[in-house]
Amino acid sequence: MYTPSDQLSFALNALDLFFLAIYVMFFGIVVVVVSFFFYQLSMRLKYKIGQLEIDGLPYDDELPSIVTEGKRSFVC
Repeated sequence: MYTPSDQLSFALNALDLFFLAIYVMFFGIVVVVVSFFFYQLSMRLKYKIGQLEIDGLPYDDELPSIVTEGKRSFVC
């Protein structure tokens, strides 16, 4: 049988669990946001590294063209 102090203790434990759940959700959201940020950063770095690897090649609109019979064909 519960005494008033036991009920108060149970209420405090329930409140502690509630705030613990809020903290866990908050830090879970923080972890997701930070991991998404680093994912985006890594994708941008991979893109930049990819651009550096093909930096010697001109862009598509700067490719040299051979004009034959009025048609433009790109030299790859």
